[in-house]
Amino acid sequence: MNNPIFRRAIERGELPPTADPEAIMDMLAGSIWFRVLLRGEAVTPEHLDHTVDMVLHGAVADA
Repeated sequence: MNNPIFRRAIERGELPPTADPEAIMDMLAGSIWFRVLLRGEAVTPEHLDHTVDMVLHGAVADA
């Protein structure tokens, strides 16, 4: 793993060792591009927080 941000997150236990940094970045960037280019909406801090939470924790119902 070359990316120091992801390496440190794995070392801290914030991400599993199997985390795929490229896929994570694709999902985050894709969300931003979709919102801006296809929907014509602004990217807000709230949107970014929500998107990061969804990418890291998934879209599952609370058990």
